[in-house]
Amino acid sequence: MKFKFKLDKVLRHRQILESLAQKDFQEVQAELNKQLDALEQMKMGKQQAREKAFKIQSQTGGQVLEDLRQIGDFISLQDIRIENQMKVVEECEKLVEAKREVLRQKAMDTKILKRLEDKKRQQFIEEERRLEQKEMDDNSSMRFDIMKKMHE
Repeated sequence: MKFKFKLDKVLRHRQILESLAQKDFQEVQAELNKQLDALEQMKMGKQQAREKAFKIQSQTGGQVLEDLRQIGDFISLQDIRIENQMKVVEECEKLVEAKREVLRQKAMDTKILKRLEDKKRQQFIEEERRLEQKEMDDNSSMRFDIMKKMHE
């Protein structure tokens, strides 16, 4: 006889929900990584502008002041962009954490049913073994009775 788990459809449904939660989590994680990369690029742009301003300071001429002013304006605006990007990153991190919690819960729900299935499968196997042993014992007993009658 073959093992049949009565809650197999429920288990498959929970596995599907877990897969969907995993997909959602991976999507928001990818978005977070994208936003972190953008933030890093902004910080690198600001650092490069500072380095350029430092090099320009050693030069002379009328264009130097204009270049330094433009770099200063860029750095100020970049600070605002970085601040805004940090807020976007924080929101993404909150969303990632929420999706991680949903995924954790879905995985736990699936694992509970999987453990129940394993337990039921083990019980089924043990019951099959008991039935086989009983059948073998009955057969042995019948043979013994037949042999006993033949010797009488």
